[in-house]
Amino acid sequence: MRRTTALELVNWADQHEKGRVAEVLVMEAMSSEESCYEEDDDINNSKLTKYSVHRLQWESRRMKKIKKKLDKAYRKKLTSRAKERILPRVDGQPSLRCPPTENFPGWAIRQ
Repeated sequence: MRRTTALELVNWADQHEKGRVAEVLVMEAMSSEESCYEEDDDINNSKLTKYSVHRLQWESRRMKKIKKKLDKAYRKKLTSRAKERILPRVDGQPSLRCPPTENFPGWAIRQ
């Protein structure tokens, strides 16, 4: 998981902040992605061109900022070759998934 890897790359204010962020890096709190293909008529094949991201409606602004910070740290650490191969992500329909309830921090959920 790229955000878990990026957790170690960010300079957090303190270990407590890092721990709070680690708490929300669970699968139930991640947006889902759908692969988008483009048909290639010449060879009757399809090619993956982008990902449609289904963002979580219940995420707080603070959680969104933290995810962006982690994503930025991850991309910064990639090799130039790896950066070239990253496919774009576009906003899709919002996810209808409910927020995790058990032991999930309140600050990560929009009020």
